[in-house]
Amino acid sequence: MNKTNIKNKRYLIFVVLVFSLVTFKIYQTVEKNNSLNENSQYTIAKITDKYYVKSKGYYVHYTYIVDLKEYNRSCKVMTDEQKVKIGDKYKVQYSQDEPENSQLIFKERIINE
Repeated sequence: MNKTNIKNKRYLIFVVLVFSLVTFKIYQTVEKNNSLNENSQYTIAKITDKYYVKSKGYYVHYTYIVDLKEYNRSCKVMTDEQKVKIGDKYKVQYSQDEPENSQLIFKERIINE
């Protein structure tokens, strides 16, 4: 085998691996979203931390309780970050099948609870 064939085979293997990884990640995301949309419940989450990631924006840590178990998750702030404060409460959607699979609903802040 000459060097060109070896380089071509390595490149092909690399492309196949990258394609497989991307496909797997897309599949995981779709399955996670399906689980959340098809088997969801709602509860209240509390913001426990807010932080900034350079060139990505603001993120929050939040906690919520399902069946007496506390879950700690994080997500990107999808609203005006100045409106989100530590201690604020928001509605959170979670999967009944996988309660750690959740989505904070920034449009539904809980005022009186």
